[in-house]
Amino acid sequence: MRLLTFTFLLLAGTLPALSDDFILQDNRKLSDSLLTIKDRVCKLVKGRQLDLALIKQIDLAQIGKPKSSLRVHLIGGDVLAGKLGQKIDRGVTLTSQMLGQIRIKLEGVALIDFGGKGKIPDDPARDVDYLYYINKEGEVVHMKGALESISPKNVSFMWKLTGKTYSLPLAKVRGLRMGRTNAPAESDGMTVSLTLRDGSTLTGEALEISEKRIALHHVSDRVLRLPRSSIARIVISSDWVIYLAREKPISIRTDRLYGAGKLLPAYRKNTSIWGGSLAPYSNGIGTYGTTVLSYNLRGRYKTFKSAIWIATLSKTAGLSSLSPQGEVIFRVYGDGKKLYDSGLVRATDKPKDIEVDVRDVRRLSIEVNRGPGWGVGDAGNWGNPHVHK
Repeated sequence: MRLLTFTFLLLAGTLPALSDDFILQDNRKLSDSLLTIKDRVCKLVKGRQLDLALIKQIDLAQIGKPKSSLRVHLIGGDVLAGKLGQKIDRGVTLTSQMLGQIRIKLEGVALIDFGGKGKIPDDPARDVDYLYYINKEGEVVHMKGALESISPKNVSFMWKLTGKTYSLPLAKVRGLRMGRTNAPAESDGMTVSLTLRDGSTLTGEALEISEKRIALHHVSDRVLRLPRSSIARIVISSDWVIYLAREKPISIRTDRLYGAGKLLPAYRKNTSIWGGSLAPYSNGIGTYGTTVLSYNLRGRYKTFKSAIWIATLSKTAGLSSLSPQGEVIFRVYGDGKKLYDSGLVRATDKPKDIEVDVRDVRRLSIEVNRGPGWGVGDAGNWGNPHVHK
């Protein structure tokens, strides 16, 4: 069922010569100007090319930000900003500076936020609609029932308690939460979320991005073509690559048998276990003693990559006069089977890049083992540990 109808008003003008900001999946940031995105390849002005799956977010250069207080939140997460149009049967008409006139059926609406003072409570709207309005004391209160119609001047709402329909002036209405749970079908491809300059968001599969237009296969099963100048941000959602430092392990096994190990956490994200930097790596995992972290891959990934080295306490504490101490063994397991063994790694060794085949692995475990010794410096670092398809 088609829930949205768009009539676009294309914005004229050329793009300004300003830099865009690219946030990569490993949290690195680079500044360049986006040229095009086609066939999952992002081409930049300075000649670089990036796989779209490696990009987390693109903040396009801002050229003004129109404001609109009315927000229509759709089932599935999209948000449309604009001004309320004429009354239609079982739906809402919205006029957007970015998208033109939009007709939205109520079956696709989760929440209508009219703006103003007070916060709309996060009430569970199951089989009834919630109308939030401002009472005489200036408080946001609600009634349960069923929305009947919306016009630019008032809202008609059937109050479940009395069974009667009431007409409230729009100026008194704070919001409407719809009691529907049906969601649109999800896209099978790589999805992107577009934030428009008026605050609207649209989600779907990116078909193509050129210097002038963006083509999006929207979750409403329509292909939307938007002027490039209307976009403020592009957020890419892809499970092509997963960085383990962002994930919560499904299992943690750690050694707390002696000394400082009793005082330290099992692991730390994006720092060594001592709190030191993982530079030049933008993210990673620091552990101490023998620690095994397990993650659920569901058999969907091909390769595990990481850098491995010892986190030296003397360097973190600024005690350069002390010789680096510690020796550990790094291991990688797939469904309990050992896939990689580094052998003994010493504190004087430089970081080493490893690559492990994890095809068909459902449970990935990465281990830092303290090895044969019992040194106080037995702390291991994983730099940018990730899996990809």
